[in-house]
Amino acid sequence: MKFFLNAILEGKSLTQAEAYNAAKRLIEAEIAPEQIAGLLVALRMKDETTEELLGFMQAFRETAPVFTDSFPLLMDVCGTGGDHSGTFNVSTGVAIVLASCGVPVAKHGNRGVSSQSGSTDVLETLQIQSDHHPEAVRQALKHLNISFLFAPSFYPVFAKIAPIRKRLGVYTLFNALGPILNPAPITHQLMGVYDAKLLKKMGEVLKAKGLKRAFVVHGADGLDEVSLSGLTEVVSLDQGKLTHFSVSPEEFGLKRASLSEVQGGNAQQNAAILESIFKGVKSPKRDLIVLNAAMGLNLSGHEKHYLQAAQRAEQALDSGATLALLTQLQKRGIL
Repeated sequence: MKFFLNAILEGKSLTQAEAYNAAKRLIEAEIAPEQIAGLLVALRMKDETTEELLGFMQAFRETAPVFTDSFPLLMDVCGTGGDHSGTFNVSTGVAIVLASCGVPVAKHGNRGVSSQSGSTDVLETLQIQSDHHPEAVRQALKHLNISFLFAPSFYPVFAKIAPIRKRLGVYTLFNALGPILNPAPITHQLMGVYDAKLLKKMGEVLKAKGLKRAFVVHGADGLDEVSLSGLTEVVSLDQGKLTHFSVSPEEFGLKRASLSEVQGGNAQQNAAILESIFKGVKSPKRDLIVLNAAMGLNLSGHEKHYLQAAQRAEQALDSGATLALLTQLQKRGIL
């Protein structure tokens, strides 16, 4: 590990093969926490390259259980985190709305590291089970159209790294790795990034991963999701081609709102926010869910126009379809 750490400290970028070997060492060897922390900080200071991300992704994916299923459409909705915006587990709520609209969703998530409340934290508060192996994912998708995959169950090394990341308290390589390591055979992905510099980089990674379609988004106020407060920059992947554009809330028929109007808190507070949205309470927080769900519906091909996509998401909330799915998920419980 010292070889890789010294190279990075000298300002050199690792090749994809070198990054792969560094990740293999991280996975297989007993490495001092100080060295792991040093590697993560050094990569952050240098700025991780596409090749480094691909090398780490390859090494980690080799350790994950194999899914034999294939799907014409299976979407993940997630963000890198690290934006320090204090929003309320938006992607978790969006995943449930999308599933209630007929979009199959396999959401890869974890406990909070760079935020108060990670996806798993809010799910546990809502009494919703995460899935820990391929058969559980398969059954959840079959019966509920949605599965929440708990990352450390598929990548045990995440549990080893988590305390180090928590102590560092800053964005690291693993913020970017989480969204690209979903072990399920996803075909589409709506990914938020905390920094506009990551838009093209993550688009290239998803292209190399072989996804059919993806939107990588960076919102106004630095959000790692589509924003209500201004323009959102988007890198779109469609059949191997990357393009760049921007969207505004007005295109979805939604009013702008400030960041302070869509902030949340801890897992208990965020769970209460999601439940109120699913019960039909209208607010800027609901509009943020609608906006991002509409983006997902457009990405999936279910809706070609933003306005109609937003209306469909609102219909799922107003009709009780999303609340009904939440109730089904809660009845399944936590294993």
